[in-house]
Amino acid sequence: MSCPVLLIEKEAETRWLIRAVLALRGIHEVDEARDAAEALHKIASKRYGLVLLDATLPDGSGIDLLYSLAALARGLTGATPLLPDVIVLTALPAEELASGRLVTIAPGTIKAVVRKPIEVCKLSNMIAPYASAGCDDRVSVRRFIAPDW
Repeated sequence: MSCPVLLIEKEAETRWLIRAVLALRGIHEVDEARDAAEALHKIASKRYGLVLLDATLPDGSGIDLLYSLAALARGLTGATPLLPDVIVLTALPAEELASGRLVTIAPGTIKAVVRKPIEVCKLSNMIAPYASAGCDDRVSVRRFIAPDW
């Protein structure tokens, strides 16, 4: 049984495409959020094994959302936050992600960056390990896209 997935994406068409890829991989427990506020609400009420996160949301940056989640988790536990694995979805140029902000949020949290338009085969291969992983399993996903950010 796969762990729940949270899809945070502003564009309905992209959400539809990603849900189709997840379904083909046998992942059917997928919640959606269209903005950071909705995502925060969902994450506060449910444990997710994977988050697919749009880097630019209508009410803020997806990266800032990750910082908020890490800070919240750190405040609750006083330790390094345990966040779900994250795949960042973006059409931003590589230089806008090159600041290093992505890797400092929580080491190991961001598993990959997927460029838009999304290549379905790459995304499908990236999410394959999550199709059979339980929530307590530590999933190791190799980076399919070189970390040029």
